[in-house]
Amino acid sequence: LPGVGAVVALEAAVRRRLGEVLMIFSKAELESIEAAVKEAEAKTSGEIVPVVMKASGNYAWCGFLLGTFGLLIASGLAWYGYHNHPFSFTLPVVFLFQAAGFLCGWLLGLVPAVVRFLLGKERLAAEVHETALASFALNGLHETKDRTGVLVFISALEHRVEILADRGIHEKVGKEYWKEEVEKITKGLASGEGGKAMAEVIREIGEKLAEHFPAQTRDKNELSDSVRNR
Repeated sequence: LPGVGAVVALEAAVRRRLGEVLMIFSKAELESIEAAVKEAEAKTSGEIVPVVMKASGNYAWCGFLLGTFGLLIASGLAWYGYHNHPFSFTLPVVFLFQAAGFLCGWLLGLVPAVVRFLLGKERLAAEVHETALASFALNGLHETKDRTGVLVFISALEHRVEILADRGIHEKVGKEYWKEEVEKITKGLASGEGGKAMAEVIREIGEKLAEHFPAQTRDKNELSDSVRNR
């Protein structure tokens, strides 16, 4: 089945390319973020975990949906062509039209901007929030000694940033503080300085944590300082 193999190879190539586009931080930026986490946590008993994801959901259905529309449009064009040029539109040509229509629609469904348009802001926000909550739990941020875990979460495809804080620190600073920090990262990403903005926000969160939960002699680093990146 060389045709199927070619499509699979094309899908892999396209997804690799999209993965490169969605990797929003360079190696140097990731290292600067990790350094900021170490610096921040040296001042506090709190824990900060940065997570950068390519996408918060599996949106493969977008490709199949648009592929189906492409197939229908191609079928309509083939029907029109057959009725106007019956000897040119043989059965293999019709199948070729349909396959090309499906492939074009499917590839369009891999484009991040198209996915965001199809899902809409509310669906995107819900997907990212749900994934951020799961990430908070998976990274053990709900198990810190003083309930001071903070998740700084970026989902690239959806263009969204969330900061989730456990009860211990959230009760001290309130919702507006986290909203301001989210806006700083968002502006940094928009200006092409997302790594710098994220590192600065992590340091600021470290300072805020230190005000209420300063480092203690017997503190241990409960969670890794690395950027979770997938």
